[in-house]
Amino acid sequence: MRSPRTVPLQAPSARPATQNGASPRIKGRLLLEDMWRQATLFPADSLIKSVYTNPVFGGFRDFIDTFRDRIHTFVREVAEGVPPDRIDGSGADGLAAQRVLAAAIESLNNCTVVRVDSLP
Repeated sequence: MRSPRTVPLQAPSARPATQNGASPRIKGRLLLEDMWRQATLFPADSLIKSVYTNPVFGGFRDFIDTFRDRIHTFVREVAEGVPPDRIDGSGADGLAAQRVLAAAIESLNNCTVVRVDSLP
């Protein structure tokens, strides 16, 4: 198993939007020990780290569990008549997540710090 590595993080946070509707951002480092086991966030502006373990991620064992859950949630919300702008997991959310993943992969491949906001 590969040793854990830290990857730079500058992604939208899960915190509520500010008064002007903008999403606050967290700057720091994210240590991924195993995508399905644990992630540790080291915020740049705080000495307090946050550790997220599998139960926080919903108990998913692998990508298949994640994919199945996302598809079922989407189908359920559409069947319930949830308006498109209220669907959990927008295209913008997916793009933001993909940009974080791309930065992490580039960082690992090149052993360099890659800022999410530096990617196209």
